[in-house]
Amino acid sequence: MNTKHIHNLLYIFCLLIVFISCKTNSNKIITYQNYNITKVAPDSILYYSIDSFRQILNSKMNTIVGYLDSSLDKGKPESKLGNYAANACLWQYSNSISYDTNCFVMLNNGSLRATLPMGEVLTRHLYELMPFENKLVALLLKGKTVIQLFNYIANKGGNPVANLNLSISKNGKWNDAKINGKFFDSTQNYYLVTSDYLANGGDNCSFLSNAINRIDLDIKVRDALIFYLNKKSSKTFPLKIQLENRIRVYE
Repeated sequence: MNTKHIHNLLYIFCLLIVFISCKTNSNKIITYQNYNITKVAPDSILYYSIDSFRQILNSKMNTIVGYLDSSLDKGKPESKLGNYAANACLWQYSNSISYDTNCFVMLNNGSLRATLPMGEVLTRHLYELMPFENKLVALLLKGKTVIQLFNYIANKGGNPVANLNLSISKNGKWNDAKINGKFFDSTQNYYLVTSDYLANGGDNCSFLSNAINRIDLDIKVRDALIFYLNKKSSKTFPLKIQLENRIRVYE
């Protein structure tokens, strides 16, 4: 047998080996095995660094902000929680810039994410209530834009408001409105105090982009809630929030 024949036989033999190997591997069942991982001791430096931060955070979150004479829940058309939040924003606005009597507050129920307990209210309760970083904004609106806002509130079935009394129907219409105790005048301009989320068009409030003027108060809504409760309550005189028919539903 010459060299050429030997090379050919070797080539065929190698092909057979490869073919048999591939055939065998294609039917091979691969099994996996679980391994127990021994617990690793925590890095002491990292652990104590985190633990120190956790203690500082817990200390801050467990600080008493103020006191309430009843628990506050949200709801429609009006709620104690909504009234508290709107009151706090109006108070913050009046303490931040020159107060305009032709002003009112409107917030959205969706931004209120928890209830507040009766008695001691801690910082963490306010963070749970308002976990967002939204800031307060004052918008100067024409009367026709305010009408759009009233339609919005009526369609929502009510929103947290302050310095506003509004009658709405069950089918999403509004009847009469008073701002700061005076009947709404569509020829007048009014300041709306709200969150930058709504001012920027969030929650279908794109019509607020028609504002004549915008004042960014550079304070978070959550901080306004904290400052207001801290200033307006004590253990002896807890803050009392009531339902005041700010949003009334008529047949």
